[in-house]
Amino acid sequence: MLKLINHTCPPLGGGGQRPGEDFAFPPPPSRCDTSSEGGYFVCLRESKYSISLWRVLQSKMGFRKRRERISSYPNIFVTLITHSCYTFSKLKKTLIILFFAVLLPSSTFAWGAKGHKIIAAIAKQCLEKQVVDSVQKFLGTMSFEEASVWMDEVRGEHQYDYLKPWHYVNVEKDKTYVKTKDPEVVNQIEIYISVLKEKGTRDKENIYFALKVLFHLIGDLHQPLHCGYKADKGGNEVELQFLKRKTNLHKVWDTEIIEETNISLSDCLTLANKMSAEEKKKIQNNNVEVWMNEARTLLPEVYNFEEKINQDYVDKNKTVIEKQLVRAGIRLAMVLHQTFKK
Repeated sequence: MLKLINHTCPPLGGGGQRPGEDFAFPPPPSRCDTSSEGGYFVCLRESKYSISLWRVLQSKMGFRKRRERISSYPNIFVTLITHSCYTFSKLKKTLIILFFAVLLPSSTFAWGAKGHKIIAAIAKQCLEKQVVDSVQKFLGTMSFEEASVWMDEVRGEHQYDYLKPWHYVNVEKDKTYVKTKDPEVVNQIEIYISVLKEKGTRDKENIYFALKVLFHLIGDLHQPLHCGYKADKGGNEVELQFLKRKTNLHKVWDTEIIEETNISLSDCLTLANKMSAEEKKKIQNNNVEVWMNEARTLLPEVYNFEEKINQDYVDKNKTVIEKQLVRAGIRLAMVLHQTFKK
């Protein structure tokens, strides 16, 4: 059985943190980087919209410099600077792209980047060094944490539009899941676990892709509203007030409780360390449908509010979310252990 073999927080995303430090998004740049190639520079401060504008710009305008991730904070400041021979019409096109990108709902990104990176870090800490090294060989320069958010970061690129249905599955209230051939989160996890099991007969690119899919989708499946009800699009159409601001239920569970309560890797590891051996053993089952049904048992409490979400709701569900992040991390580690352990 897997154990949490290292209970200090590792560096996340190559950020150079010391053991024991919590993960935080990098601060916004104080000025635009003028060393970039090409004609546009973008300064992004963190926003409440959990999207990556840099990815949108990169796909539309051919940007090649490193992206700045936008997370869940109050304001967005975007500065576009042009030089060289770019025309005004191209600048106008870019501004239009930015405008619509800002309007995209953060609810399309389960757990947000912070939640996904916590899951990846938990998984890494559950694994023996040999397994971590074997996985890293296929990921190359991409870290576990970067792999966990890749599927969200490419949403602005049309070549990956086919991935969009993979993030969720809809099962109506009082109905049971029925397996179909339509791509959704449960069957795609099962498919790509099989790909890893067959890694001896697959090329490196297949394994690389499978890892990025599993790092992300195993996290998605543990967000209850990603296996929620079709009638309200997994809570996206449930508008409400969250601590005096307008939002929707899906956003609340994706990012807003995590940010409001500052859920951290150390919080999740503390919770994991308090779990009994029997509870950890129960978590480590390899039935993906069981994982989904387990998440769906949380839905009655997810919907247990009246128009406004108050602090009591937030405090109660903070622990629920932490437990789901831990479960996802342990199960991701289990999949990697079973497929990469020599």
